[in-house]
Amino acid sequence: MIPDDERLHPARLSGVRVALVLGLLALVVIGAALVGSVLLARGQQAPASRSILVLATNAGLVFAAADGSGRAVIDDRGPAFGPRWSPDGTTLVAAAVLPDDANALLFVHADGDEYGRSGQAASYRWSRDSRRVAVLGMEPLDLRVQDAESGESIEVPLPAGAAALAGMDWTADGGLVVGIVPQGEPEGRSALWLLDPAGGEPVALDGDAALGSSYPSVSPDGTRVAVLADGCGGADGCRPFVRILDLASGGRRAEVTNISSPGQELAWSPDGSQLAFDALVEGDVREVFAWHLDRGTVPQVTDSGGGLTWLIGWVPDGTALLVARQVAEGASNRIEIWRTEPATGEAVRLAEDANGAALQPVP
Repeated sequence: MIPDDERLHPARLSGVRVALVLGLLALVVIGAALVGSVLLARGQQAPASRSILVLATNAGLVFAAADGSGRAVIDDRGPAFGPRWSPDGTTLVAAAVLPDDANALLFVHADGDEYGRSGQAASYRWSRDSRRVAVLGMEPLDLRVQDAESGESIEVPLPAGAAALAGMDWTADGGLVVGIVPQGEPEGRSALWLLDPAGGEPVALDGDAALGSSYPSVSPDGTRVAVLADGCGGADGCRPFVRILDLASGGRRAEVTNISSPGQELAWSPDGSQLAFDALVEGDVREVFAWHLDRGTVPQVTDSGGGLTWLIGWVPDGTALLVARQVAEGASNRIEIWRTEPATGEAVRLAEDANGAALQPVP
């Protein structure tokens, strides 16, 4: 799920993950020529739409109406990645590769004006109250929380011996649940920790949360956390799968193991009834799945481009998913953004020249 947003730069990734990210970056560059022919002049007023669709392109950030029409360039200084609106829909954060900062986080108001920046970010997450952004730095390992309006930031204490972070999310009470990789362990052997942005001591979660759990995604009600489990120990070696844990105890609630190599973007629907993720199904075919937990059904394919398809996330009302598809075009490839409805299977193409997108929540 690249993504977003949680996979902004290959510098902190390794092995297959590096190859996937570098491959996507190459595809984005291929699509650069297409972007210039369809974008409007920078500074043009953002579309008059109740919900703004932001597109991250190789040429910069673009605002559009929810159906992808009426585009207006917001920033044209270079490639942009992993855009996310704040939960209240007032502010956008996106990664940008700028001449003076290879991994800047741009803070942009809904009117299109940039008002802040945070440098050298590998990944980030909005707090539930839209007031703070948790930012994982590039090198050395550091985790900080930045005030979205003032720009002031504080470091978050990490447990002793932490070598890397494998995903993070905010808890309902304003803490952070983070996948921590200890010194001397491969990334798949990470465990979940609760971190206190106010400076309290880190707390390790017990139970299944301590067994190869990474890339946590906390449910909307704050009681459950979806993780990517490493699946090591079987005859076939390590085969990652999706697991749902009780956040308070770390105990196992549910899991799906019949999907090969899920991606790192695990996204709850706004009502907490479904979990979406992308996964390799065979060879280099990656599809997007929706797992309806309340019905106890197996994950259903909701989008497939016939090759590589990545989850971006749910639209704010929970009726559809935004996905990125790699589409072959002669000897080259391009990335398209699609909106697909899990309930009906209906899919609509929103853009053919963007590598990321986010739809603005509205009151």
